[in-house]
Amino acid sequence: PHTLHGAVADLGCSWGYLSDHILRHAPKVRSLDAYEADATALEAARRNPGLIPTPIKPRLRWHDVAAGLNDAVYDAVVMNPPFHDGRDAEPLLGVKFITAAAQSLKTHGHLWLVANKHLPYENVLKELFLHSSTIIEARGFKILHAAQPNPSLHQKSRRPRRER
Repeated sequence: PHTLHGAVADLGCSWGYLSDHILRHAPKVRSLDAYEADATALEAARRNPGLIPTPIKPRLRWHDVAAGLNDAVYDAVVMNPPFHDGRDAEPLLGVKFITAAAQSLKTHGHLWLVANKHLPYENVLKELFLHSSTIIEARGFKILHAAQPNPSLHQKSRRPRRER
């Protein structure tokens, strides 16, 4: 949504589609970190935003999101998480991405997730966030929104919470 603001992360950015959209349509975003584990996709993401007339340039992070985001803290996270490891379907990858997002979001943070309609992410969202909903389902896809990571999630975390 155009209301995104503050520090934002695009998890599993691939060639940068969601990052591109954020830079073009969310003027209150002050920083954007784009994470991708595939070096070829990250190189494409490096080239794509260069044509967007915005003062914000994404910080590209060559990193496996499934391993967590360390001490990163965000106001919002967007993602279209992968659900394949090579040719094998692996929906647990998406769950790992959602968990990494929940752990890195500020107390009142938001997650916006695009996924194939058949992927079962709603239950994990209900577990990790105080609020979650399906925004739309159309043409085989869905957009899910979750807000306010469950406080117990951060109490279990080994690292201290620092909001920036």
